[in-house]
This record gives sequence, C-alpha cells and structure tokens, in this order.
Amino acid sequence: MYFEQIKTPGLGCFSYLIGCPLEGAMAVVDPKRDIGDYLRISGETGMRITHHSHEHENHPGCAQARQPGLCPWRG
Repeated sequence: MYFEQIKTPGLGCFSYLIGCPLEGAMAVVDPKRDIGDYLRISGETGMRITHHSHEHENHPGCAQARQPGLCPWRG
C-alpha cells in the first residue's frame, strides 16, 4: 500500500494519494488545483492515477482532476 499526504502551502488544505504498487494504480483524494505534484509522484512511483474524489463543482481541484480516463468515486 502507498499513502502520501500533500499540503497546499498557505491554505492548510491537504490532499492524499493512495495506491497499490502491485497493481500500478493510485487515487487522488481531495485534489488541489495544481496537479503537478500528483503527476510527478505518479511518474516517480510508476503508478497511474486511475481515480479521484470530489466531483462537485465548488471543489478547487475538480476541473483539473477531471482528466480523460480518470474515474471519479461515487459515494
């Protein structure tokens, strides 16, 4: 299991990466606007980002997280 907490400087907001190295897949929970950290970590770990949370429009990372091929979690 892979887990990483990412803090957004100046905002006190956190996002999380949860993954399975054996499956080569990870999910982003509470994505922030700048997705560069997630893409960098994905490349470094060799895991693809396959899912994300927070599909609602007022969430800061919603539009950026909605990249082609990503599946949002449905509660």
